Amino acid sequence: MNEWAGLVVLEDLLPWLTEEARLSGSSYCDAYESLSDELESATGKFEGPIWTDATRIYFRDVADSMRKWAGACRKLGTQPITRFRMPH
Repeated sequence: MNEWAGLVVLEDLLPWLTEEARLSGSSYCDAYESLSDELESATGKFEGPIWTDATRIYFRDVADSMRKWAGACRKLGTQPITRFRMPH
């Protein structure tokens, strides 16, 4: 994805992220996986010229990589959230 496309994508992603995305979980890994699921779902529904199959595949791959990262962090041993509160 080039820089201009990234800026255009942010016009849809930022309002969604700040107003609509709902995260769940009791650990950072859970919340990150929740974000990956939400991201994959949302980017599959956005409309407009930037939301081509290639853009959707890119975000599907990003979400998949996020889940892999969370899995790796779990293997290293993460702690449950103690002072962090989920927004919303």
